[in-house]
Order: sequence, then C-alpha cells, then structure tokens
Amino acid sequence: MWQSSTRFTRRRGAAALAAAALGLALGSALSGCGHTAGGAALDSAAAKPATAVPIPGSDLKTVVLTADAAQRIGLQTAPVSRVPAPHGGAEDVIPVSAVYYDGNGGTWVYTNPGPLHYVRASVRLGPITGDTAVLAAGPAASTPVVTVGEAELYGVEYGVGGEQ
Repeated sequence: MWQSSTRFTRRRGAAALAAAALGLALGSALSGCGHTAGGAALDSAAAKPATAVPIPGSDLKTVVLTADAAQRIGLQTAPVSRVPAPHGGAEDVIPVSAVYYDGNGGTWVYTNPGPLHYVRASVRLGPITGDTAVLAAGPAASTPVVTVGEAELYGVEYGVGGEQ
C-alpha cells in the first residue's frame, strides 16, 4: 500500500511540475497564429499551445495541443494491443507508462481520438508484468493511448500551472 501511495504522490506532483513546465516552455509558442489542429480551425482560445475543451454531458475535457506543443513535451502514443492470454483467448494490454493515477487512486489513460486531440478514459487494470498492464476494462484494441506526456495533459485538463 505504501508503494502505491508513494507512486501516486509522485505522479500527482509530477503532473503539477509538468503542467507548469508546459506553460513555461510553450507560453509564447504559436499564440495568436490562427493555426489549425487536426484540420479544424481553432478559435482564439485554442490558439494557445494547449486548450481544454469541455465535452458536453461529461465531466471530461478534450485536450487540444498545437503540433509544436506536442513536439515540445515529447508526446508519444501506442495502440492498445490484443495479445494471446496465458490460458487461452486474448486480452488487451497497454504499456504501464500509459497509466495515470488520479488523486482518488483512479486509473486512467489518455486516448488519442484524432490528430492532436486527447481524452482521458477510465481503465481497470488486470495483472501487470514488467512494463505491460492487462486491461480488465478500458479502450478497445488498436485505440491509441498516450505513453509519454500524460502528466502534461492532466495538468492542462485541470488547469494546473501555466496560463489559466
């Protein structure tokens, strides 16, 4: 239990630091340029390096990054993989690095439903072996999930650090 609590505290602190770093590193990048993300025109609020857009009917937000912002934070994704299960059948797995623990101990990943768009999705983990976690519940096989940069996305979603 202590290990889990310590891991959570480190991840939460990392989110705040990462979001602050994102705000500092990207504060002037592309602001007011009218660039597009994912082919859609951005309004003036979205011209910032990172914007959190509420999802109607949900407590979640879509985090939209500029291409420059994604590059600067080194954002990477990998698909949920379907692999043979040890006792027959198949199971979906993700890299452990894709898992984000929230303040209540909830487990999440950030999916990548479109270019430069990221949405947090709840997951329930099964066994973890090495750097791979089995998904007991979560995004379907082949769904891209963020493996590097989820702390920064969480910071943007919750307005931690950077410009508000």
